[in-house]
Amino acid sequence: MKKVSFFLMFLMVFGSFSIFAANGLTYENSFELPGEEKTVTANGEKSCRHGRVLNPCDAAVRAISSSDYLSFEQIDVDGNGEWAISDVTVFLNALSGSIALPDANLDINGDGRTNIADVSHILNVFSVGCLHKKVVDKGFYSTCREFGLTDGSHCAYCGKIFEEQLQIPKDSHVYVNDVCYNCGLWNPEFCRHTYGAWQTVTPAGCVTKGERMRVCPLCESVEKQTVPECGHRWKDWTTVKEATIFEAGEQTRQCAVCGQIEKREIPVYVPTDAEKAAMARKVAEEIAERIDASVSKDATDLERVSKAAEIVSEYCSRCVYTTEGKDYRQPYGVFVKGEYSCAGATRALGLVLECMGYEWTHKNENQWTHQWCVLEMDGQIGYADGQVGWAGYGKHPVDED
Repeated sequence: MKKVSFFLMFLMVFGSFSIFAANGLTYENSFELPGEEKTVTANGEKSCRHGRVLNPCDAAVRAISSSDYLSFEQIDVDGNGEWAISDVTVFLNALSGSIALPDANLDINGDGRTNIADVSHILNVFSVGCLHKKVVDKGFYSTCREFGLTDGSHCAYCGKIFEEQLQIPKDSHVYVNDVCYNCGLWNPEFCRHTYGAWQTVTPAGCVTKGERMRVCPLCESVEKQTVPECGHRWKDWTTVKEATIFEAGEQTRQCAVCGQIEKREIPVYVPTDAEKAAMARKVAEEIAERIDASVSKDATDLERVSKAAEIVSEYCSRCVYTTEGKDYRQPYGVFVKGEYSCAGATRALGLVLECMGYEWTHKNENQWTHQWCVLEMDGQIGYADGQVGWAGYGKHPVDED
């Protein structure tokens, strides 16, 4: 084998060059030919099947015959499953003796030798793209019942169409006594139709019409009908969000046919008066238990009641003050709904005091003035204010009586 420099490869890919072949002749730089596939000889230059000129580095470069195509394996010299410029590098290293490959792997152009002409062939393949393998797609004649197709061809590797197959129109029927002489079908204008079973062309949807058809076997006439919408087939409603006293909930259901989802709102939950009272008492009992667990056994009544007033006042600070509606005056408004007035704060604190075992009276009840709880603590009459969180012996600081 003779050594070939990488500089030579560079010249072969990017520029024109001259090489002295074994017989001493000089071959000039290659040139492109028109796109049609043919073999051309010009000063010893031979084209490949793809209409590209092989750089004629060796006098032994052969013309590729009209039936010759390179296989993928022939070009993939390094055997990595793809062909690229790396295959040229492997080829040149093999020629220089750096690596050893069987000659069969390197005889790309099939002339029985391994030389620089094979490198030229690889480079030309790179400039072409797919190693097209032409496959003929046989056509067929039309009849009075079937369309025909012309012959065509495509590449077995990449699918490129060389010659498109064109549809040949059906032949005309030749009727003799209302029956086609060629195919035996009746003339549709005179046929006594005996239609077959209905066949679905387009299924009807829940909200879209469909289509069905049936065919007469005597004349192949087609009758079509529109199929009405079938309507949704809803599954049961499923609650995805429960309604609360603050916001609405949501339910969904799905059509078993098309999968469409329908939604509906669950109204905000409005509890009964009894339910409101029960919810408020539950909160009051929890507050009483917290106070009992947080103070010592020796704590005075004032200490306990003060703690209750502070907690109710904290609830009020999280609420909205209002005098509209009917819940602002009740413990339910303070503990659950988030709205209050001084009357509601007083009744909320009073409920907590009841859960703690104290009796109390409502000062200024149902009057448009400030209100609070009056009760006995440590053997003394005192007050407890749930709105401001105060508690003490004697009269309330704003008591004018």
